[in-house]
Amino acid sequence: MPLYEYECLGCGHLFEVLVQRVNSTALPVCPRCRRDTVERLWSTFAAQTSGRGSCATTADGIG
Repeated sequence: MPLYEYECLGCGHLFEVLVQRVNSTALPVCPRCRRDTVERLWSTFAAQTSGRGSCATTADGIG
């Protein structure tokens, strides 16, 4: 189940929602002000690699 990040356009509150159905078009309501004027944000993600020859690098650029 994907975890989506949202920002309330009414009060600016940032919150996450665990979505049970990916094809659901219903937007959540803000847990702080209860408005439905929310916007889904682009989330960051982590990828794990293993072994030599991987194209991923470490945070300091040495990889």
